[in-house]
Amino acid sequence: MTRPFRRTMPNPWFIRVPMAALTIYAILILSLWLRLCLRGMSSSIHWEYVLALTFTVSFQLSVYWLLLFGLYRAFAFNPLFHPDYFKWLSTSCWTHEDPLPNGPMHLAWEDFVIVGVLTLTHYLSATFVEGIKITPARALLLPLVFSLGYLGVNFSNFMLTNRPVAYGIIIPLLLSLYHPSIAVLAAGFVTSLMVCQIGISLLLRRLDLSLKSDIESPLKAIAPNIKLNQNLKIKLTGEVPALGWPHSVLSRKEDRVLIQFWEQTTLSAICAILSGLFIIVLDPDKFRSEEGALSAFLFVLSVFAIIIRLPIYMKAMLPPISFWGRIFTLRPLIPSYDIIFLHPILVVLLNYVFVKSFASFSYFLPEHIVFAIFVFVLSLMTLNCPPRLNRWMLTAKGRLSTPPGNSTSVTYNSERRI
Repeated sequence: MTRPFRRTMPNPWFIRVPMAALTIYAILILSLWLRLCLRGMSSSIHWEYVLALTFTVSFQLSVYWLLLFGLYRAFAFNPLFHPDYFKWLSTSCWTHEDPLPNGPMHLAWEDFVIVGVLTLTHYLSATFVEGIKITPARALLLPLVFSLGYLGVNFSNFMLTNRPVAYGIIIPLLLSLYHPSIAVLAAGFVTSLMVCQIGISLLLRRLDLSLKSDIESPLKAIAPNIKLNQNLKIKLTGEVPALGWPHSVLSRKEDRVLIQFWEQTTLSAICAILSGLFIIVLDPDKFRSEEGALSAFLFVLSVFAIIIRLPIYMKAMLPPISFWGRIFTLRPLIPSYDIIFLHPILVVLLNYVFVKSFASFSYFLPEHIVFAIFVFVLSLMTLNCPPRLNRWMLTAKGRLSTPPGNSTSVTYNSERRI
């Protein structure tokens, strides 16, 4: 006999109370609006100003409340964020075909009622009441605010459990910012919400399978599907590798990349979209009028790409001999180790070619698109340029880097000791 789950959150009718509160709130605002619109009031009071001030405060409170409500809807009913709830589900007969006992993770009709009542109230007030500075179009932003909070929490959740869904959420939102009209923003948010609902259905199926596998912790249920570094995986699962330093470094490694090619391409596309938005905000005319602005901007991006990648390799394995040792031994190049400098050389060449051909590309494409192409190629090159870290550590002639607090160093060579 299973122990009944002690609810720490609302019952299945989780939205009735806030929905009733918001309905009363909307009725009060509408009644105040109708009352102040009556012309039989005293002329000594500027009722239009009072009405406009009331509506402005109500709109700002609604924005903050809907943002918090979206965060709450995505967080409060997800079993992965509540270990006690997760353990109770593991001892019950729940399957992904049944509704969650603590409330749905999907959007429910109550959500549309709450957001719709608030949006309709402010839209009608902004349309028919004079003296209000907020336009009706801005009142339509209220559903987007709720969606932003709801999608933000689910995006962080899917980055750990199902990264393709996470990218499917963020990319439509970023693309909609290129033409920030209400229709385009609404289309982007609707697309992201549809992807999010599909991702939640897939997550519930995976959760059902993990519950049947006798997994006690929700983090352990999702950690096997994560391809991240070992330290983060240890923090998520609590499992410590049996081998210590330097044996763990010398042990056999899987010949695979931590980020697959499709994900490298997706991340590069996201960086390209963000760079295009940055150029639009920054005003592309500045790069035409100010000499050296283009070169400086590309130089910063190139240095940033090199700083991200090169220290990871140099921290994993040190050069076999020092710079002066290379000179005195007449070995200026060690190909198996120095191949990691291929990426900085390619970045410098890409920077040079792009600066020289920027004017030619600008005749055919807008400036922000040209910058986006450069950032896409630069990001993809940074993520996918050979050699792979695991294979390079097995084939390069180098010295193992010592962990903090250890003054000894071990010289290791895949072919022979140096």
